[in-house]
Amino acid sequence: MPRGRALALSATAALAATVCFGVAIDRLRHFSGQIAHQSSQSCDKSIPQRAWNESNRQTLHFGERIVLNVAELEGQVLFRNPLDRPLRLLLPPPSCCLNLTADKQTVPPGGQAAIKLRMRTRPAGTLQRSVVVRTRPHGPSLTIQIKAQLYPPLKLSGPDRVTVHRGDKRTIWLKLYQYAYRTSELEQQGRFHIDGGTLLRCQLGQWQPCATSIVERLSKIQVQIEGPAESEPDAVYRTVRVASAEGEAVWPVLVEAESWLRVEPAALLLGPARRSA
Repeated sequence: MPRGRALALSATAALAATVCFGVAIDRLRHFSGQIAHQSSQSCDKSIPQRAWNESNRQTLHFGERIVLNVAELEGQVLFRNPLDRPLRLLLPPPSCCLNLTADKQTVPPGGQAAIKLRMRTRPAGTLQRSVVVRTRPHGPSLTIQIKAQLYPPLKLSGPDRVTVHRGDKRTIWLKLYQYAYRTSELEQQGRFHIDGGTLLRCQLGQWQPCATSIVERLSKIQVQIEGPAESEPDAVYRTVRVASAEGEAVWPVLVEAESWLRVEPAALLLGPARRSA
């Protein structure tokens, strides 16, 4: 092959390689730019999300209360929109025990909305519950934590079931819890009223600090209850009710009939003894 033709082919090959390398570099830069753009967008979303989780968590603490039957709790929190676009609040559906309302359904950028909470619950000691309010389009959520210490004036505790002979009576011990404010008049012996059984004795305990502003007294009462009558089924529920001037407490107990054990002489069961031949 002539030398001039070989040089021409080498120059052409070098030029083609240079063009391909340039195209590859341009594609690589474009792809890198897309990755960087997507990473910046994901970072823009992840950074405020961490801030949302930290800032949009509020607690409603209702303290210690003595509740007669049902506690009605009401409180209010503020939701702030940290984004540059409006957000629509998605409140949980109302129920018999919990209801949330807001003064506005759509929160403008940088604005805020007042969310009112109404809750009905029975006194059961420590109350801890969380409610989440979400937003659309994808935005921060608000977590409302509800805390309270709710006590009834009186509370009973005892066995769930007992066995009693028909027509007979059985004695059981129940624990009586009393809760009162430190400044209130304390319950004295002899002011209890018992239904569903006969009060035999009452051993009053001492008042002890229960919470910040509540005191508790644990007493023991001995109650006599009747077994199922002949006309009643083998298992019946008896309800022991303890009432006082401050309130009442009810304790259901399942009373099951127990059959009498009759022991017959062995001669009647096996017959007279036989003599061996």
